[in-house]
Amino acid sequence: MGKVYSDDIRLRVTKLVLDGASRRSAARRFAVSESSAIRWAARAADEGSPAPRKDRVPRRGVAD
Repeated sequence: MGKVYSDDIRLRVTKLVLDGASRRSAARRFAVSESSAIRWAARAADEGSPAPRKDRVPRRGVAD
């Protein structure tokens, strides 16, 4: 499973991208994956916030 990032880091990366930085450089600056920076910027553009969606049902673990 991937690392869970705080809303603060998501906002910082997204703000940097919106201010003109590339997604790659924003990811490097905050030590997150490029795919995360791309996904957060796209979600912010579509939904207005890079925060994770609250309406998703958590996946069940293998042992459940």
